[in-house]
Amino acid sequence: MKGRYLADLFSGVGGVAKATRAQGFAAKEWELLHGPDYDLTRPVVVDRILQDIKGKQILAVMLAPPCSSWSVARDRTAVIRTPQEPWGISGFVSSKDADKINIGNLTLRSALRVARMCLRHSVPFILENPATSKMFYTPELQRIQHHASVTTVVADFCQYGAKWRKATNFLTGFIDPCDLARISKRCCARGGLCSASGRKHLQLTGTAPGGRPWTAVAQPYPVKLNHALVHCLLSSERAKHAF
Repeated sequence: MKGRYLADLFSGVGGVAKATRAQGFAAKEWELLHGPDYDLTRPVVVDRILQDIKGKQILAVMLAPPCSSWSVARDRTAVIRTPQEPWGISGFVSSKDADKINIGNLTLRSALRVARMCLRHSVPFILENPATSKMFYTPELQRIQHHASVTTVVADFCQYGAKWRKATNFLTGFIDPCDLARISKRCCARGGLCSASGRKHLQLTGTAPGGRPWTAVAQPYPVKLNHALVHCLLSSERAKHAF
């Protein structure tokens, strides 16, 4: 497998990449904070990734496009997307919100390009966003969801050690349904208590100690979920080298 790697796109703090390396595989991360060569809104950057997919250099792809402009939480201040107009409303929006819509659209379009290339070349991939994200209303993403090799599952972060529930969609391609049980754990809360911890879920509103919004604190995947994602993404590759 010399030179082959897992691509962690919109990697954030790089949890999936770290879990990949911990499981004995190579990984590369793309995140804007690393510089312009890792800016996935730039077509030239995405083109290089597509070439690696076509050249069979990429083992699997993790995609987590930023959810900020797609979140229903945005509706508290201003509605900029609706289920009928998920790419952005046609009415008036402020210049600040217009910029947010544009960035959100660029990142999703890049993610869609990569996902479609994975489908063409049978490369395992996972695209993630909160379960209520409005990006799942886009016709382009819905077409991918209806592909015969694509399955969407939902996971609650509390089942992997987080204090919050945070229901999240994982749109998966070319992953064995048997493996998906690792990333489709739901909370069966009773009496307002988490089925995993036995405690109340922490609500992601307001700011955490230190001044950061709780929504920002909750963005990284729990460590156990990182490892479950990597197991699913690399299960078929691991099987090839089992004997």
